[in-house]
Amino acid sequence: GMAECYWGLSSVYYPPADVMPKAKWAAQKAIELDDTQGEAHGMLGMVSSQFEFSREEAARQFQRALDLKPSDAQVHLWYSMHLAELGRFDAALSESEQAQKLDPVSPFVNAYLGVTLFFARRYDQLIQRMRPLIEMDPNQQQAHAFLVLAYEQKGRYAEAIKEMEKAYELDKDQDGLAQLGHMYAVSGRTADARRVLRQLSD
Repeated sequence: GMAECYWGLSSVYYPPADVMPKAKWAAQKAIELDDTQGEAHGMLGMVSSQFEFSREEAARQFQRALDLKPSDAQVHLWYSMHLAELGRFDAALSESEQAQKLDPVSPFVNAYLGVTLFFARRYDQLIQRMRPLIEMDPNQQQAHAFLVLAYEQKGRYAEAIKEMEKAYELDKDQDGLAQLGHMYAVSGRTADARRVLRQLSD
């Protein structure tokens, strides 16, 4: 649990160099106490994949995690992100779909399918998957944020900005603010983009 907290804080609230080693330490401590903790191996996989860029070690940890706990939807989802980053999109989508089958009502699992679809450049499919999530729960921040990415790639800037403003309203972190500023800039709203830049600098 501590490892997941540190991982979740990375990039958005703290520099990865500050918290990813702590996530790794906590996951290793959990494994030291009980080597059958699939979640801990999965978290080591995430640190290896996203921070250390040790792809072979990440794959080994994900496989160990799924061998220990094949019913863990979150580990399947983490593994799908790892595979998507390697360009193995069909395998990544298969892992994402498996995560959804295991936990069909999880907002996190359903929304984060967007990662794989975005990397695979399946923007229409991404839009189709996110819209129903937002209809079910208009406060589903991740679904709004992934929808933004698809709309931007399709040049639908007005819709992207609307969704990004909603996503930022729901979770006022600097990452979302930076993305909003980017959307203003690419759509030609220079004054708004500069205003956001000043906010980020402050």
